[in-house]
Amino acid sequence: MLITKNKTTLLAFLMALMLVLSVVALGGCAPKQSATDKDEAPASYPVGSLKAVHTSGQLDNAQEYTSKLCLSCHNRETINKANENYGGTEGFNPHKSHNAAGDCTTCHSVDGTSTLTCNSCHNENLPEGWQSAERGSGPIHDLSPEK
Repeated sequence: MLITKNKTTLLAFLMALMLVLSVVALGGCAPKQSATDKDEAPASYPVGSLKAVHTSGQLDNAQEYTSKLCLSCHNRETINKANENYGGTEGFNPHKSHNAAGDCTTCHSVDGTSTLTCNSCHNENLPEGWQSAERGSGPIHDLSPEK
């Protein structure tokens, strides 16, 4: 019984250590710190940009801003669940596009204004600080509930 308990404790410790080491290696993946958490004011980036919503300096060591980098901290299932019926539109989830979604940076800007590319055909509400994609030549499909 003692051996089993020690193995379980050792396994739990090793799993916790691996988690800590992976978070450190990935640059923290922590929520953005406020200016009061640091001695310096955070850099000014547009609301909704990746650098505005991550801890100051967290993305500085990234060689490329790929979906693989984003998904190393943000779980796809969690992202999808958080965006169900987005903006109050039943069935709309910008992260479950019927078109090829592309990289995360198709919509999410690293240090500029993020763009809701769904609005190249649709007319959805924008998150704070975002802009609509330029309208394409196709019809506009309004998915919002009738008023």
